[in-house]
Amino acid sequence: MESTLVITITIIATFSASQESNSLLYPFGQAEGDTLNGRNDDGGSPRISISFSLPYFDRLHDSLWVNTNGVISFLGQIRQFTPDSFPLGDGRRLITPFWGDVDTRNGGDVMYRETTDTSILERATSDITSAFPDQPNFRASWVFVATWHEVAYYGSRSNKRNTFQAVLVSNGRQSFTVFNYGDITWTTGTASGGNSYTGLGGTPAQVGFNAGNGMQYFSVPGSQTHAIVDVETTSNVNIPGRWVFRIDSAVIQDGGCNAEARTISITPFFGTMLGGTKVKISGPCFDGQDVDIRCQFGTKDPVPGCIADDNTAVCISPFLSDSGRMPLFVSTDGGDTYKYTTIYTSADPDRVLTEVTATENDEDETITIECQPSTVDPNTVDVYLHGFDEKTETWGTIAKLASNVSNTGNYTISTADGWIPVTVVKTGALSVAPAAGNGEARLLPAGANRLLYAGIGTHLAVRATAAILCDSWHKDESLFPEFLEELSRDIPCPTNLNQARRDTGAHHCVRSIESTFQGAGQQCCYNRDGSLLLDGPGRGTPDRIHSADPWLGHFAADVAPYFLCCKMSNKCDKYFERRPANDGTGYVFPRPATTFGDPHFITLDGASYTFNGHGEFVLLNANEGEFRAQVRMEQLVNDGSAVNATVFTALAMRQNPSETVQVQLSEVRTMDVLVDGQLMDFQELTVQEFTGFVVTVEDAAEAQISFNSGIGVTVSAQEDMLSIAMNLPLRLRGNTVGLLGKWNEDPTDDLTRPDGTVVPANSSMRDIHNRFGLPCELTSHYAFFFHLCSC
Repeated sequence: MESTLVITITIIATFSASQESNSLLYPFGQAEGDTLNGRNDDGGSPRISISFSLPYFDRLHDSLWVNTNGVISFLGQIRQFTPDSFPLGDGRRLITPFWGDVDTRNGGDVMYRETTDTSILERATSDITSAFPDQPNFRASWVFVATWHEVAYYGSRSNKRNTFQAVLVSNGRQSFTVFNYGDITWTTGTASGGNSYTGLGGTPAQVGFNAGNGMQYFSVPGSQTHAIVDVETTSNVNIPGRWVFRIDSAVIQDGGCNAEARTISITPFFGTMLGGTKVKISGPCFDGQDVDIRCQFGTKDPVPGCIADDNTAVCISPFLSDSGRMPLFVSTDGGDTYKYTTIYTSADPDRVLTEVTATENDEDETITIECQPSTVDPNTVDVYLHGFDEKTETWGTIAKLASNVSNTGNYTISTADGWIPVTVVKTGALSVAPAAGNGEARLLPAGANRLLYAGIGTHLAVRATAAILCDSWHKDESLFPEFLEELSRDIPCPTNLNQARRDTGAHHCVRSIESTFQGAGQQCCYNRDGSLLLDGPGRGTPDRIHSADPWLGHFAADVAPYFLCCKMSNKCDKYFERRPANDGTGYVFPRPATTFGDPHFITLDGASYTFNGHGEFVLLNANEGEFRAQVRMEQLVNDGSAVNATVFTALAMRQNPSETVQVQLSEVRTMDVLVDGQLMDFQELTVQEFTGFVVTVEDAAEAQISFNSGIGVTVSAQEDMLSIAMNLPLRLRGNTVGLLGKWNEDPTDDLTRPDGTVVPANSSMRDIHNRFGLPCELTSHYAFFFHLCSC
């Protein structure tokens, strides 16, 4: 196969442009709408305004230059004919499919076009998703094609010619480059030390990417060596003559697989804690006959995987008893060693769109299960009922509810007579799996059984015994009276909906992020007028086990009893006796502090001041380091010109013990959230749990971070600056220092320096700047900002 491809590429060079464009290279030529550069030496196109903002090295670009010497540049024309070694500074932001001394006066053409042609977009989408298995949902919306066709080198005394192409592909958020190579026969012009007859020697061509800041770059192997003449026979995507890269972020990412890879990518990076998620793994090459995939999710026993293709392996997630982030270890030698590690997120079932849905119909006492028939490949499937044992925290198969039924994607199960009477297990789940003896689910190894969970329910108990089970639960709950008292004291409900919305330590009918010492959580519900509901079926109820600690325990302790008492029997009074709505007595709104503008501060005691710092500063240090927040301030730039003001561009926070969460401006993505330096993706999973805090990003311009200590933070991106709103619980009063002030109900001493010196609140802006603000600047020893390189 590889030799066929190489032969094809060699023949291509003798075809016409239209013929050549139908193979490895994208279509090009004037018939395709290309603009030709005039024949020249060391010239190029004029500035090309593109109709699309292209993300490249974490910056957006609306124009570019196609230069004769095999370079696409973004900040100006490049006439340099001898390539320099990367990385380069001086603002040379470059994409170099083949940077060498091209002279089209001796032959050849350079041409380009941008396009949204449907066939080109579909082709680009296919090329990108094939090269990047972790980007299955990418869809190209814009393509730019630059082609150097049969171009000669400077000083040539031969008919040697090179043909190559750079294809830029983007959807506005993610960007990729495809380098395609036809016939490559020379590397160097004579002015760069090359031989006039061979085009070899001297300083050979550079292939790769350069950010222009002297730090970030990527060079294709063989660049600036004689080996680059063979780039048409090499590849990172197993297609000789093609190289594919992701280019939008601070680090250029290789497409395809790498035999020397030490890192892996997975998609999806999350799945329901019930298991059954098909996790695709990419990065290493899985082309060896001895490859034996094993995946270990957290501390669970390893599960077998399989190879989908040379670039992709697949594992099915097992049942996971806890939600949150956990390590995923991957072995390619049957579990003898685990060379690869990444992070997998186990999500609560109610936060994940599952592949299977279950709809309950109380009128005819049925449950309808629906899924795409292609989700489970065989023609027939089995439907199972599973039960969760709270004591052992394990799932067991209780019964097979349907056997060898046609795989139509729609299954109706009758519950009229109840299912199986169970007195210990209250939590159940439905699953769909390939029928026994009918082969395996798609891409699964022998013995693997992918259980596609339709949902959680309580139908393990026959309806006739639901009342008995409700009474039993009501009696057992008398053993836990103290949790209600503790919850009312420590986490009372906000008394109205407006308070609840502003309290970022809660979610909306709102649930507390914070839990009590014993692990209980509060739920508060409000009517249309915003008043706290204390009666009726819509009232809030306390949770003896917080919904995140763990979710299945919460379901068994707090949700299943509701179904048993209120839905499956007429004993709701029993349920609400043990789960009374909180009336809000004792609620104290968290103390707010804000920062905004250029930049202005309103402290925890309500004092206002302005501080135009430049650098990284202590925003808040609470309770001697229990919680720390640091802020980055940079000079404001307006229409390319620096303004005599600074703005907030990043916020980093750490609660002991927890990971570091950092929110920062992004020209490409509006705002980035990083956890321990890793850029997080909230597009598919908008609420994510970490150690000690939860991050919610439902809008690209706003992030909410809720710490289990009761601290809530909202960060908003507006016009190239961040605004920060922070709410602190009352227990931290008297224990704060930093730019948000000393919180003690006395605004006159808010501007207290780290050494205890008080700067009067009515001081001049200059005095506040020099005597209070600057002493709060961080030293490298205390800073925990992660510096994501930027151009």
